[in-house]
Amino acid sequence: MNGQYLGIHGLLPPAFMTEEQQAYRVMKKLREEANDLERFIHLDSLQDRNEKLFYRVLCDNIKELMPIVYTPTVGLACQKFGFIYRNPKGLYITINDNSISKIYQILSNWPSKHIQAIVVTDGERILGLVLIDVGTDNQAMLKDPFYIGLRRPRVRGEEYDTLIDNFMKACTKRFGRDTLIQFEDFGNQNAYRLLDRYKNEYCMFNDDIQGTAAVVVAGLLATTRVTKKKLSQQKLVFFGAGGAATGVAEMCVRQMVEEGLTEKEAYDNIYMMNIDGLITKSRSVNLSDRHLHFAKDLPDTRSLLEVVKTVRPAAIIGASTVAGSFTEEIIQEMARINPRPIIFALSNPTSKAECTAETAYRCTNVGHRAVRFRFSI
Repeated sequence: MNGQYLGIHGLLPPAFMTEEQQAYRVMKKLREEANDLERFIHLDSLQDRNEKLFYRVLCDNIKELMPIVYTPTVGLACQKFGFIYRNPKGLYITINDNSISKIYQILSNWPSKHIQAIVVTDGERILGLVLIDVGTDNQAMLKDPFYIGLRRPRVRGEEYDTLIDNFMKACTKRFGRDTLIQFEDFGNQNAYRLLDRYKNEYCMFNDDIQGTAAVVVAGLLATTRVTKKKLSQQKLVFFGAGGAATGVAEMCVRQMVEEGLTEKEAYDNIYMMNIDGLITKSRSVNLSDRHLHFAKDLPDTRSLLEVVKTVRPAAIIGASTVAGSFTEEIIQEMARINPRPIIFALSNPTSKAECTAETAYRCTNVGHRAVRFRFSI
């Protein structure tokens, strides 16, 4: 098809380039970029102007480019979002739009009415496609001249709840009740509360709690083929007790009950550690209702190694964002206790992972004995 037929004759250089040639040129340019953030920006720009070529390049070079378009580079891109911002993607709703009619009007700007899924965030844990901006308590962001969000303290309480209510109502009014609304990167304070509030009323789920849990429990079930033991026959230690970790732990409880344990027996198999150490009954005054179920009648301790030695778990599951917290000594202790230790280092970005695959394999010291799972939360 020539340029005259398309009405663009003389507007483009005369040479014709195949898609293969274009993809080669993109990769050559990417490999010459100074760092991964620049590569992310280049690919983001390519997606804006030529989506077909973007996916061709990505599919042909998936191993090389996935760390650029996803973990770990995407985390840095989110932190630098105001600085690298080029084109709007998605929709932006703020606390200043706190009415069903205003939110509906914003949603009506989306060119298609037939939407099957929406990803929404309030930005408290970064990421997201539809942003509900209620301000930020991050002082570094408020002082950043490139910050493009609302420059005000984060709104909480009744005003916040009203905004989320209005969003859900406007969303179903605009797109229908069958549209899936995915809550993404809401802070722990709101994630469970909003899930409990809306799960029986709207077609919605919380990815950090439910999506992560589904994938991690699937990973744990896969390890049973190696260990030859049911999940209900194993003790698990969670290092980190935020929304994602608690969601995984609760789904583990449900799986163990499916396998024949009582709910109490299932909770007894799971040990959780938060920023203050092992969750114990002596700390019950400061625990949430969800964490109370996991409280153990054991001495207080902040030492993961001590917990591993006492509990003798089959698996340690990291969701702490504390880099290197699965030390060589801890991994070696897991290998001493278990013929095939299960080590899940889940924290995102990779720089905050509890350990690397190399460390896990090296410290188990017997031909890749560790069953290691890497999934970013």
